[in-house]
Amino acid sequence: MVPGNEQLLQKTCKDEMDALLDTAIKTHDGELAERVVKYVGNVNAKSGGVYVLHWAAETGDLKIVKLLLDGGAKLEPKTHYDDTPLHWAAGKGHLEIVEELVKRGAKVNRKNGDGMTPLHLAAQRDRVNVVKYLLANGADVNVKTGMFSGKKAYDVAATDEIKELVKPKK
Repeated sequence: MVPGNEQLLQKTCKDEMDALLDTAIKTHDGELAERVVKYVGNVNAKSGGVYVLHWAAETGDLKIVKLLLDGGAKLEPKTHYDDTPLHWAAGKGHLEIVEELVKRGAKVNRKNGDGMTPLHLAAQRDRVNVVKYLLANGADVNVKTGMFSGKKAYDVAATDEIKELVKPKK
C-alpha cells in the first residue's frame, strides 16, 4: 500500500459506515443499525452536521435511541443551533424518546441557541403528553427564551389547553 493511503482508506470506510448508520436510522432499520454499531461502533457519527442520535430522536425510533445510548453515544450532543436530542424529540412529540432521554439524565431546562427549552418546543407544537411529562420531571415554566422578547412557554403555547398547563407560577 502506498504510504498515506491507509489513512485515506480508513477515513473513507468510516465515512461510509457513518452514512450507512444514518440511513439505517432514517429508514427505521434497527437490524442494520445494530450491525453497524456492533462492527464499527461509531455511535457519535454525524450526518449533515448533526449527530445520529438527533435523527433517531426525531424519527421516534426508541429501539435505535437505546442502541445508540447503550453503545456510548453522547446523551446531549448539540447541533449548530444548540439543540439536543431532547429538543428534537420534544418538538416532534415522541414521548417515549423524551422519557428515555430524561431517565438517562438529559436536562429538561437546557436552552438551545434561541433560548428555547424542550418545554417551549413541545408547547409551541401542541405536544400535550410531552408537556405534561416535562412538567412532572422538573421543566420550569418561568424560563424565558433568548429571543422573541424573552417569551415563556405560555407565550408560545399553541392551544388554550397547553396555556393552562404551562401557566407561569408567581
